[in-house]
Amino acid sequence: MKYLSKGLNIKMTQSHPEDEIKTIFTELKDQMMEHVKASSDEFQAVSIALDFEKAGSEFYKASANEAADEKERSWLSKLLTE
Repeated sequence: MKYLSKGLNIKMTQSHPEDEIKTIFTELKDQMMEHVKASSDEFQAVSIALDFEKAGSEFYKASANEAADEKERSWLSKLLTE
């Protein structure tokens, strides 16, 4: 960027947009939580979903560890990270 802006009289500054994004999402989450009240049914649904995800993760991890072929192990490891 310095090379491209050389001679153009442009002041270069460093920007950290990830800091701004984190701030925006934090503020929006706080505003949303003021309006949202979860019921016990919703908590149960989330708990079931988390248990399902954990079981899937454990399955892919065990399958990757037992895979005889490196390609299969690599594929299962990728599924694990999804």
